Amino acid sequence: MITGKKIESSVTKFSNTFTPTWTYRFASTGAVFNAVGPSKSHYSFFASTSVITNISGWNPKRASGLVIAFDSKGAITGAYSAAALVLPRAMAYSKDLGLVVAGVSGDTVSIFNLISR
Repeated sequence: MITGKKIESSVTKFSNTFTPTWTYRFASTGAVFNAVGPSKSHYSFFASTSVITNISGWNPKRASGLVIAFDSKGAITGAYSAAALVLPRAMAYSKDLGLVVAGVSGDTVSIFNLISR
């Protein structure tokens, strides 16, 4: 979402009837990727550009890749830095591999893997 000079990533969970059940907006570079995890949990990946009050100690000095894990009710259950991965291209979750994010940085392809335990 772009409003004036402010850029945000919006993460919204919809019900089966397409009614929003929860939503978050985070300062970012714009693109956000989402995946459904185990037990109706959700993961979101974006390049964060600002403090996120719900995440202790998160204060990026420049755009930094961030994965946020949400439970089925929208509560934040975890946050994982992927600082070198700021241009995501794809994200998926599988029970065998966990969460996988692929991205680019210059001439380099980067892969972030968060293994579920």
